[in-house]
Amino acid sequence: MLTACLSVQGSDTRPTESWREWFQDLATLESLPRDSKEFERLAKSLRAIAVVHERAGLKARNIVQKYRARTILYHLQRLQNLPPHPATEPEVILEWLPHEAWYATRALRPGLYKVVTAVAALDETPALDAERAAWAESLFEEERKKLEFDLAERLAAGLYRRAPDAPNVERLAQVHVWRGNDDAARNLLTEAIEASVDAASAVRLRLARARVARAAGDERNALADFGAALVCGSDDAALDLGWIALHAGERKRALQLAQLALSGATPSDPALTLYGLAQLPALDEAQRWARENATLEAPPAPPTPTPPRRNPTPRGD
Repeated sequence: MLTACLSVQGSDTRPTESWREWFQDLATLESLPRDSKEFERLAKSLRAIAVVHERAGLKARNIVQKYRARTILYHLQRLQNLPPHPATEPEVILEWLPHEAWYATRALRPGLYKVVTAVAALDETPALDAERAAWAESLFEEERKKLEFDLAERLAAGLYRRAPDAPNVERLAQVHVWRGNDDAARNLLTEAIEASVDAASAVRLRLARARVARAAGDERNALADFGAALVCGSDDAALDLGWIALHAGERKRALQLAQLALSGATPSDPALTLYGLAQLPALDEAQRWARENATLEAPPAPPTPTPPRRNPTPRGD
């Protein structure tokens, strides 16, 4: 393998099958015990290959060759507990080789190609891999916080395509709302509700659709879905309706809904906050009663202390 690699230093003339083999070797390496001789041998061989192709890619200005070499180097460093250096972007959407996308998304810097390879990595396995799904979800949160909604939508759509369950439906609907496409969000949630066979998922999706409707100013449909979720025992629906009541000045109703939200197995901090805020009028009334019934006479002022008298210093005659 190494001899074949050393013969192509000038440019990336190796066929795709060579890179396919090297990414497979990297996957094999990851499955080996770190202290085994086989791990040491394979890691040394892959490092030599990657270094040769990194130099060749730099010399020939072959961006894809350099990106693939640095992706392998990144994971060799990671597996050997060394500080890894991020790979350079390929600057083109490739026909990703087996294992390549999963290794690339973890090696690349934040941006388009990190997201594209994360989505491609989701599609590599026959069943959705939990580790890859968690990685895509974490990238989604990063892009959401940066307000990169195009990239966030790619990730949300990829997760939804592989597993159209309630969390992934809700995530994609959120992106539609952020991008101002409320109709798409409601249609997506409605289809998911109608197709749902799980009562808990249907309640969660109704609550999500209620929030979308309320954000769009559709109070009638929002309250209908909030009510349906509340009837099914949703603490989150009680909490949402409680905040709505509190903002409308309906503190008694807010208190009742807060108590309902707190009746669950694990009371949440937002429910406790709502419960406390809903009781503020009672505190205000008590303070007002105390002020109105307080004595009008001011308490006597304490006597002014007399300053100590200083003895005059005797003067000598």
